[in-house]
Amino acid sequence: MDRLVVDVNGCFDPAAGGIARAELDAIAPAARAAFEGFEARRRAGELGFADLPADSAVAEASVRLARDLAARFENLVVLGIGGSSLGGRAIVAALAHPFHNLLPRERRGGMRVFFPDNSDPATFEALLGTLDLAETCFATVTKSGGTAETMAQHLALRERCLARFGVEGYRERCVLVTDPAKGALRAIARDEGLRALPVPANVGGRLCAVDDTCTHEEASLSTGVLKGELVKCPLHGSRFNVCTGKALEEPAEEDLRTYPVRLEGGRILIDLREAATPRAPPRA
Repeated sequence: MDRLVVDVNGCFDPAAGGIARAELDAIAPAARAAFEGFEARRRAGELGFADLPADSAVAEASVRLARDLAARFENLVVLGIGGSSLGGRAIVAALAHPFHNLLPRERRGGMRVFFPDNSDPATFEALLGTLDLAETCFATVTKSGGTAETMAQHLALRERCLARFGVEGYRERCVLVTDPAKGALRAIARDEGLRALPVPANVGGRLCAVDDTCTHEEASLSTGVLKGELVKCPLHGSRFNVCTGKALEEPAEEDLRTYPVRLEGGRILIDLREAATPRAPPRA
C-alpha cells in the first residue's frame, strides 16, 4: 500500500516565520514523555486506533464490500454524526476530486458519496428526495448502536427500502459499521441478516465534557443543536466547540469550561473538581 508522505521542512524556514529548531529541542523531553505514555497505552491495548493501518483483514473486507456496492449502486449515503461522519468525509475530501459527486461515473470511478451529518428532518428529506433510492445504498455508522440521531435516519431509510424493495432489497442496500460483538446495531445485523463491518473493541470515540450553560445568557446547551463538535445555543444562536469549549459565534464571547473525562470499566467519568480549562475573560 502506498503511504502519504508529509514534508515538514518548510516549517523550519525562518523566512516563512517557521519554528526554530532550538524551540523544538526545548520541548523534546515533554514530547518524548507524552509519546512514551501513548505507546504504553497502545501496547496495553487501550488505544487501538494506532494499529488500524496494520489491520489488513478489516481493510481488505472493507475494499471487497465497497467494490461490490460500487458495481451495483450509484450513490452511497453515510449515516453518522461527529467522527462517524467526519472521518469518511475527511478521506473523501483529501483523496477524491474536489467535485467528486459532480463528475460522470467514468471519471470519478466509484459511487457518489453523501454525508448528511445532521438529524434535521427537512435536510434529510431533501437529500432522499433528490436521490434515486433504486441506485442508492447506505452505511450506518455507530459503534454503540445507540446514537439516537443516526438510528432515526437508519430507521427512516429502512422503512422506505422495505416498502419499495422488500426485505432482500433492503439487505442488499444496507451496510452497518459497529462494535464487533455487542450493541444495538450488532443485534440488528444478526436479526436482520445485514452485512456489517467491525469497529475494533479498543477503538473508541472522543469523550468531551463542558458546562451546559451558555456563557451569554443562562440557556441550557443540551437543548440546542449539536453537529459534530459544534453546539448551537437554542436561545440566541451562539456556537461553541464542545471539545475545546471555544466560543465561535456571537453573541457569546466567553468560552465554556471543559473538564477532564475518561472511560473506565465501561463508565464515563468526569472530574468536576477542577476545570481542565478555566473560564476565560470575555474577548475585547
